[in-house]
Amino acid sequence: MFSDQAEAKTVIAEWIEVFYNRQRIHSTIGFLSPVQFEDKYWLSLKQPIAA
Repeated sequence: MFSDQAEAKTVIAEWIEVFYNRQRIHSTIGFLSPVQFEDKYWLSLKQPIAA
């Protein structure tokens, strides 16, 4: 599958950063993925503040 250990490390690190850390849900942020949490945050800044 991999030609050497360095290639395996690169592919695995990329998978963790690009997919796993960005797509998996986290209980500490309301069972959202980091991408969903960030999207929700930016949308909240565009909403007028209720008095």
